[in-house]
Amino acid sequence: MATTPATPTPINGIDAKRSSSGSGAFVFGVGCGGFCWTKYSSAAAVEVLYEDEACMVVAKPSGVGVTADRGSTDAPFLSACLHHLEAGSGEGRTPRPRVVHRLDKETSGAVVLAKSREALRSLTSQFTKRKVEKEYAALVHGVPHRVDGVIDLPIGYELRSNKLRAGGRDARPARTQYVVAERFRGYSLLHVMPLTGRQHQIRIHLEAVGHPLVVD
Repeated sequence: MATTPATPTPINGIDAKRSSSGSGAFVFGVGCGGFCWTKYSSAAAVEVLYEDEACMVVAKPSGVGVTADRGSTDAPFLSACLHHLEAGSGEGRTPRPRVVHRLDKETSGAVVLAKSREALRSLTSQFTKRKVEKEYAALVHGVPHRVDGVIDLPIGYELRSNKLRAGGRDARPARTQYVVAERFRGYSLLHVMPLTGRQHQIRIHLEAVGHPLVVD
């Protein structure tokens, strides 16, 4: 059944403009880290794992970016988070969700969002100082010889393609710990703990040691 798009509502005094994506989407002239938010007439529900007055932890599904893709102004994940905050703010001012960290678009997991600049500074500092422990489940090709270990390979840029890989130009130290949780015929389920925070670190490290992610 078709629905009529809602009238765009100004945020912080800035009028919304209709997005080129259609589907009742509106792009607002406010953003987080330079990205714009989109607001949909029927925003998708978010699974909130934890929430208090300073922050919220939301389950991000696979296939959805934390922020807008490069060259796009549509950010459905942040839009849904904003919709959740609006619904719970009543007559008060709606907190603006601020991204503390990111997950790859293909990765599902918990994303921490701050509700104020002060909370953002505090939480970002904790991530930067490695006070936050992160663990992922990864289904990979093959069976590692060891039941656990640490992959210690710097990550840099490939000269021709400029893509990130193990080694490469301007490589920075990167370490990933893993534990084999279960073995299958030709596959393994790993618990993976990144000890550093390089972009695409888990994907790059597992591929480098001969056990690429099954989803790749």
